[in-house]
Amino acid sequence: MLTVVELFCLHRKFLVYNLVMRNLKVKYRRSVLGFFWTLLIPISQSSIYYLVFLKILKVQIEHYVPFILSGVMFWTFFSNTLNEGMESLLNNSSLLTKIPVPLQTFPLVAALSHGINLGLAIPVVAGAMALDGLPLRPAFLMMPLLLGAILVISYSISLVFSLVMVFFRDLRYVLALLLQVWMYGTPVLYNEQMVPESFRWILWANPIGLIFPSIHDVVLRGVIPEFATLGGILGWTIASVLGAQWALKYSLRKGVIEWL
Repeated sequence: MLTVVELFCLHRKFLVYNLVMRNLKVKYRRSVLGFFWTLLIPISQSSIYYLVFLKILKVQIEHYVPFILSGVMFWTFFSNTLNEGMESLLNNSSLLTKIPVPLQTFPLVAALSHGINLGLAIPVVAGAMALDGLPLRPAFLMMPLLLGAILVISYSISLVFSLVMVFFRDLRYVLALLLQVWMYGTPVLYNEQMVPESFRWILWANPIGLIFPSIHDVVLRGVIPEFATLGGILGWTIASVLGAQWALKYSLRKGVIEWL
């Protein structure tokens, strides 16, 4: 029986810590700006969206700078985690076939590495709020909880994708298309109030669909999300963990390591 402790490698904390540190060092090695690229890219994307949606298309959303920046930061984390986590087993196949390292270690390392970057980017969102005249209310303390929820969901989905990728290498192209559709089906660039009432169920059917309205509640309105919304986020978090547990157990039974 695969436990949550094993799924999140809590029994191999030292290994995970060292791999995360190695991952971060390798990623920024010989880079002039290093970590700041993780901020500059979402900020530049946010600037483009700001010009297109607010200045050209005249989208009426108050405090659009912190709105778009917070959404893009979290979405960048999600998409990067899925892309890197999906490839992580194949990229470390030589190690996995020689050393008894848990398969789930590498998608987890990818999620934690990007999670650290996202955590360090949250003060940038707070700075954008201050520049736009938004006070930092107590509800902002919900941000780490929302970060934790999207981290667990992202890791769980990336683990499933990494296992599928071993058997179905075309998944990398499928994911590229899926993320494009997924982004526009998630209220990252627009307010959830713009979604017609008859289509609001899409947010509940989307594993991360309720996280972004919650981010906007915290950032723009300074309020804690509704209990039903938090319950939906918790439900998707638990469902993603259970799905990842099942996928990992099934793949191990099918001899996934032999396919690497």
